[in-house]
Amino acid sequence: MPSKGTKIRLGNPHDYPSVKEVFRACIDQGPEEFYSEEQRSAWKESIENKERWHRKMRDDYFLIAENESGSAIGFASLSWDGYLDTLYVHPDFQRQKVAQALYDSIEKEARNKNYDRIYSDASHWAKPFFEANGFLEIAENEVERKGIKLTNFRMERHI
Repeated sequence: MPSKGTKIRLGNPHDYPSVKEVFRACIDQGPEEFYSEEQRSAWKESIENKERWHRKMRDDYFLIAENESGSAIGFASLSWDGYLDTLYVHPDFQRQKVAQALYDSIEKEARNKNYDRIYSDASHWAKPFFEANGFLEIAENEVERKGIKLTNFRMERHI
């Protein structure tokens, strides 16, 4: 269980400002190994596509984790085909089982929808979390953001 007072709820487009804040903090404050400042900057720019994020919050199974004061501290999303597209927890709330609570809710929804697997493209930072939850690495990917290449890992777990 996450810290006392942590609540998981469905998100909506009105959550965009707080999602944006959590997303940027995660990338800014992540460990310096693996991603250069240039790569982080390109990665962070993907949050600026407000229409894409609003669509994701409206169309995907999009969850928000809130602390006891109602502030967003994390989020996760599951697409219609079992793709876990996002799972971010603000650095101030990491290692408090918030990511696990979000993931457990995502997996429960995937099971309710009778998906046979959940898959994701995990960063270097997130890969250990996915492995701890039974995901296997399928492939190493190189993605491009604003002309900058970043490495992530296609991870998959059959449920």
